[in-house]
Parts: sequence; C-alpha cells; structure tokens
Amino acid sequence: MTDDIRIQIPDFGLAGLKALIDLGPEGVAKLHEAAKDLILTLSMKDLTRRLSTELDIDMETASRLVVGALMPLNHLRVSLGLETPEFLETLSKALERETPEAWRNENLDRWKALAERIGPLFEKDNTFSVANKSYQMLVNRPNPVADLKILSELRPVYSEDAASVKALVLAQTLVVGYMEGDVKRTIFLSMDLDDLRTLAAEVDRAKLKNESVSEAASQWGVDLLTQGRQG
Repeated sequence: MTDDIRIQIPDFGLAGLKALIDLGPEGVAKLHEAAKDLILTLSMKDLTRRLSTELDIDMETASRLVVGALMPLNHLRVSLGLETPEFLETLSKALERETPEAWRNENLDRWKALAERIGPLFEKDNTFSVANKSYQMLVNRPNPVADLKILSELRPVYSEDAASVKALVLAQTLVVGYMEGDVKRTIFLSMDLDDLRTLAAEVDRAKLKNESVSEAASQWGVDLLTQGRQG
C-alpha cells in the first residue's frame, strides 16, 4: 500500500528535515523531552522561542524545524491515514527517490540513523500534531482582523453665510483593517451612540464567554488556546 504513495517534499520541507537531522541523536532526545512539557499555543513565535531555548538553537532554525518539518509532516501522516511506522517508512522512501542528489548525499544516511528515534514526534495526538490542527482551524478562517479603531469627529454646521458655527455634529467611524489573503484592506463603518453602546455590550459579553469557557476547559482538563493575550 505504502509503495503506491508518492510524496513530493518542497524546499522548505527539506530545510525543516535538515534542521531535524542536524539535531543529531542527543538533540532529538532533548526534543522529545521538551515536547512533553510544551504548553500548547497558537503563537508560532512563542513555540519556536521555547524550542530555541530548550534545544540551544537559533530562532530561525527552530522555526524551520517546526514549520518545515514537525507540523506539516504530522499533518501529512494524518491526511494519509498511516500509522507512525508506515509513515516513516514511506517518508524514508520518498527521501531516497524524490530529493535532489546533493541533499541525499549530505543528509540521507544521517536521516536513516535517526529514523528509529523520531517516532514519538509523529505519534497520534502528539504536541505538534495537535498544535498543527489547532493552528489550521484559525488560518483557514476568512479575513482576519489586522487592526481596528474608532474615530470621533466634530463636524461644524455653519450659518447660511458661513460666518458662524450654529451646531456641532459628533460622528463616530469604526475603522477595521483586515487581511484578504496577503492583501490588507480597510473598511469604514459609520456609527452612532447607540451603536457604541451595543458594541461595548457585545465586547463585555464576549469577555464573559471567554471567562466561562476558560473555567469549563480547566474543569475538563483540556487546553484552551486563544489568539492574543487573555484578560
């Protein structure tokens, strides 16, 4: 069955695998131990920072390791529906057949020497697999907010001869910056005082929901992952 599976590994994936291979047996053992204590997070920066510290590698290498190897390969194993031994066998065959000669000459033997040690990194529901699933649930959502603010403006109402101000109109505009793919766009929404009260009430309600689900998650003994800071 696995002989029929062909895996094309992109350049960033080969770079991630090289980062894993470069850890060597001792580094992979440290990675196993670090993974046991990693707190699940949706922040790739926080995750790579912790691994950088635990493994004594630079942030760029830690990022390649996580984003180029550990997370996507766990995703691939799940997508293929393979158990860990079958998946690693399939991956090893792909590295022998599908990678550039220069990469094979430098890394293939070292990969084979590590292959039996890295199994726990690709077991079901390991830290990196759960982190990848959690992250995918957010990155697949449309139009994430980039920034927002409320502009308050005073607009004068002039006399007919424009010689004096007869009234001032207070206007609010909600400015929302959001991402559409790789493009940042901005939308301007006019608001009145009732809208502001409604918005404030909705924010308070959302914060209360967060507190409620946080308490429930603690009682259930599961991790609650959020974007941004709690509180």
